[in-house]
Amino acid sequence: MKFMSIDPSLRNTGIVWGNINGNDELVDLKYILVTTKPDPSKSIRKSSDLVSRCSEIYQRVNNILQEVDPSVTFIETPSGSQNYSSALSYAISCYTAAILSPPPIELTPTEVKVRTVKDKTASKLKMIDYVHEKYPYLLKLRKGIPLKDMEHIADAVCAAEAGVQSSTYKQLKKFIDG
Repeated sequence: MKFMSIDPSLRNTGIVWGNINGNDELVDLKYILVTTKPDPSKSIRKSSDLVSRCSEIYQRVNNILQEVDPSVTFIETPSGSQNYSSALSYAISCYTAAILSPPPIELTPTEVKVRTVKDKTASKLKMIDYVHEKYPYLLKLRKGIPLKDMEHIADAVCAAEAGVQSSTYKQLKKFIDG
């Protein structure tokens, strides 16, 4: 079964896709990291810059959706925000979930951590190490060590792994398998 999984944010959106085999294992994984940065010029309105960055994320997500045509999608959604920047990222995450087709299986960061590394307070490094150990061919490395920005790809992989353990996925699988 083809899948797509996303760890969304304004600055770095990790998108992973591939297949789920009969044992509910992720195989044939590929990814892109969509990185957007604020326009440094003072002549661009902040709102226009934000629209431009969101448009870039939308286009990349939509292109992968069309290319992969997944049977199931997964997304890690934040559970809240404490400041403007977090609230903005939260809104972008919700928007990204809304544009996915089929509608995604949504997972909180805690669900993702508990279902993969079995630690609800796992660090970014622990998540990266988990994915690197399980899928050594996947993440970009420098001197054998995964690069820091691979955390977004690791989170998208872990969201998919957590998603296949969800009751929603199990119901969907029964429906698809007939």
